[in-house]
Amino acid sequence: MAALVAVAGADGRAGTFKPRKCGEITVRKNGSDYNYSVKVFQAPLACATAQATISRFILSGVVPRKWICRYGHSRDAWAATCARIAKNGPIVRVYLIAG
Repeated sequence: MAALVAVAGADGRAGTFKPRKCGEITVRKNGSDYNYSVKVFQAPLACATAQATISRFILSGVVPRKWICRYGHSRDAWAATCARIAKNGPIVRVYLIAG
């Protein structure tokens, strides 16, 4: 559990990969559409991979192999996050777009 908190809670530090916007995704769940903005932190990752990984997690709750994922809670600004299990691996976060 500590690894999950350490990986999912990591933020960019000086000298590390600059967070990158990867567009928006729309997820249809229980008959409603939810729009999210997607960002990649800490290490490079193709936007298509980031979008597919986090969409799959939001829709099914299934964590992809070699990833750690969780939903945001209370004070988290993001709705969900997935981090590749590797030292300094990429972190994908989605933020609900109000509307």
